[in-house]
Amino acid sequence: MATRVNMPKLGLTMEEGTILTWLKREGERVTKGEPLVEIETDKVVCNIEAAATGLLHTIAAREGEKILVGRPIAVIAAEGETVDLTTILGAPEPSAATATAVADQARLETAPDTAPDTARQRSADIRISPAARKLARERGIPFERLQGTGPGGRIAVEDVERALAAQEAAATPQERVLRTIPLTGIRGTIAERMAQSWAQVAHVTEVMEVDMTEIVALRRRKSPEWERVHGVRVSLNDFLLFAVSRSLRDFPNLNARLEEKVIKVLEDIHLGVAVAIPEGLIVPVIRHTDQRSLWEIARESTRLATRAQERTLTLDDVSGGTFTLTNLGSYGIEIFTPLVNYPQCAILGVGRVAERPVVVPGRIDVRAMMYLSLSFDHRIIDGAPAAMFLQQLKERLETLRELPT
Repeated sequence: MATRVNMPKLGLTMEEGTILTWLKREGERVTKGEPLVEIETDKVVCNIEAAATGLLHTIAAREGEKILVGRPIAVIAAEGETVDLTTILGAPEPSAATATAVADQARLETAPDTAPDTARQRSADIRISPAARKLARERGIPFERLQGTGPGGRIAVEDVERALAAQEAAATPQERVLRTIPLTGIRGTIAERMAQSWAQVAHVTEVMEVDMTEIVALRRRKSPEWERVHGVRVSLNDFLLFAVSRSLRDFPNLNARLEEKVIKVLEDIHLGVAVAIPEGLIVPVIRHTDQRSLWEIARESTRLATRAQERTLTLDDVSGGTFTLTNLGSYGIEIFTPLVNYPQCAILGVGRVAERPVVVPGRIDVRAMMYLSLSFDHRIIDGAPAAMFLQQLKERLETLRELPT
């Protein structure tokens, strides 16, 4: 019996998928569980496996086409089997472009012919003031093109000047477009989620300066040993992930989300780490971050960052985040106001570590300083507890002189 292959729902937020590459051609033999087609969801690129063994009888979705979840993309059948495509695929649904074209054609066919018969208009019949007539002739503007706004539709000087301005504007050179970037795939998802966050979240950002001197010194001193013993290079970002996950234990209301007028405080701490890729920004998730050692965090963050650059992240890698960290320090940014990764309630922006003169007891010293910017949803958490979270995080980072546990 023929098997219909549908666009699967691979995540709670997935509504459609884009066909990227068919890995098999029509008529080729496929085995159940074998990669059949590469698709792009709103978060990742992944392979869809064949749902049965047989021949790829029909490909029902072209490469580059967006298909709604649950709609057919292919049919697998036994060799020599007769397949009623109308029955198995159902009636085809017109694409958005086709529907628009049909609607436009219908409007054209039913619209009344309201265009003026300019051939039968005579200049002598047009009501126009002497001054407007003179100006129009001098500037070469046909009377028939003018729309009068005076009494009884009489054309005034202002109407001629308005027509001249429109003519000059039309003659202005058009802007030169280097390239166009469709708001689709990951870029489209980013646009949609950022607009949703801005519209729905009551954003507030608090900024605190942190002295990273001790951590910088610890990392410089211990990095060779850590790489030799644990086989991983620990970054400053890994220290931050370690410290943030521990501080969230004491401030669980920052590890929460708002759903239908109910605040859900989440027990598990899964930190998302924003990673820049050519297509935009993606946020892989380190699960149970507060239960991992510094080296486990470093190893997992390296793995996820590599997979993000290679476009091999799975849906599990990018799902379930409860709090996000985004670091622009490597770009020289010191302070910024990140948008909350909705439906999470908070995100921590990390700026660059820079040496600055700082007043310490009895003297001025040069210290490695960094700004942390905490953006949060004021509907879920107030400014004071958010500030207390930053205070504890600051203290934890500034007093970390030995190996963290």
